[in-house]
Amino acid sequence: MNIKITNYLYHGFNNNPDDGILKYTNNPKTLLVLDYIYSNRNMKNITPFSLEDIIAHCGLAVRSGNGNTIDQFKNILHTLHNLKVIEIENLKLTPKQFNKCKLLIDIDRDFFYFNEDDKKKIFDYKHGNESSIDKFKAFLLYCYILSRIRQNTDGTTGVCYPSYSLITKDTGISDPVINKYINFLVKTDLIRVGNAGLFYYSADKNKRVTESSNIYAIFDKHGDWQDKLNDSIKTYKNNHPERIFVKSYKNNNKSENGYIARITYLEKQGKATEKQIEKRDKLLEKKREIDGGENIKFTIKSLLDNPNNSDILLSDIYINQGNINLAEKYSDIEKQLDIIDGETGEFLIDWDYYKWLMINYNSDQHEYYYNCVQKYIREHN
Repeated sequence: MNIKITNYLYHGFNNNPDDGILKYTNNPKTLLVLDYIYSNRNMKNITPFSLEDIIAHCGLAVRSGNGNTIDQFKNILHTLHNLKVIEIENLKLTPKQFNKCKLLIDIDRDFFYFNEDDKKKIFDYKHGNESSIDKFKAFLLYCYILSRIRQNTDGTTGVCYPSYSLITKDTGISDPVINKYINFLVKTDLIRVGNAGLFYYSADKNKRVTESSNIYAIFDKHGDWQDKLNDSIKTYKNNHPERIFVKSYKNNNKSENGYIARITYLEKQGKATEKQIEKRDKLLEKKREIDGGENIKFTIKSLLDNPNNSDILLSDIYINQGNINLAEKYSDIEKQLDIIDGETGEFLIDWDYYKWLMINYNSDQHEYYYNCVQKYIREHN
C-alpha cells in the first residue's frame, strides 16, 4: 500500500523552499505521526486518534516522564497544531483519551508516496550489528530521497542529488552520520548511489579538485536504477559545463612545482634550510596524493569503512600496514585534536564522528576541527 506524505515536511512549507515542518518539530517521528493522521482520516479530513494509538503505530511503548514517548508525541502534535498543519479538538492529550484532529494543509498539492512494505524493510531489519542505527532517522532519510526525486525538474527522472549540507538542513540528520544511514538504505535494497566523480572548475588556474554530490535512485529488482544513474550522471555533467570532470588529477600549479624543483636543487647543493625542506616535503605530499590519482579523503574513507578496521585508530591502521610515516602523521593529528582520553586510552567521541573527522580533516582548518571536537565532547559527556 502506498502512503501519501506532504513534501512540506522537508521543504516548501509556508511557500518557502527552505522551510520545512521538521525544523519546528525537530523529531524524525513527525513523519510517522503524519502517516497516521493521513492514513486514518475520513472524507472530511478528520482523523480520530488517541495519543496511545499514535505511539503504538510508531512501534513504541507508552512511557511517561520528561523526554519519553508521551512527552515527545505531545510536543509533535502541539507543534503541528500551532503551525496550523492540523487542528486538534482537545489539546490536553492524555494517553487513552479519544480525540480528533483535522488536517488543514492541502496534501494533494505537494506530496510524495512511500510504500508500506519499504517501511517494514527498515523497521524489521535485523541482520548484522545495527544497534547504532536509528530506524526513525533511516526512514526519514529514505522518504527525503523520495521527496527530492518527486521534486526533480532538471530533465533527469527517478533520481536526485542533494548535497550532504542540504540533507542536514532539510532533515536535521548531521553530516558525520549521513553516510551511515545511506549505507544502511543500500544494504536494505531501498536505494542505490552513483557519483559523477571528481571535477575542477574551468576558471580555476590551480585546478583544485572537488567531489560531486551523490546521485540517488530507488532500487528495483529489474535493474532500471542502473540506467537511471548512468543517464543522470551524463545529464549532471551536461548541466555543468563550467566543471571539468576527471578520472585522475595532475597538479599543474606552476608556482608550487617551481618551488619544489628549486628547493630540491638547493638541497643537493647543501644550501636548503630546514624550513624550506619542510615546506617542500609538505608540497610533495600534497602532490603525491593528487598526482597518484588518489584523493586522500577517499583513501581514508575506504580504510575506516572497512568492517575489519572498526573502532581502530587511523594511526594504528597505518601501523598495521607498515606505513610508519603516515602512522606518525595521524597519531600527531589525533593527539592535537584531543580525541583520546590520556589516562584510559579510550575514544572521547563516537566512531562515526571520528570517521567524519579523519575523512574531512584539513590541517589548514585545524582550529575549526579542534573546536568541533570540543563542542561534541561537551554535548555528549
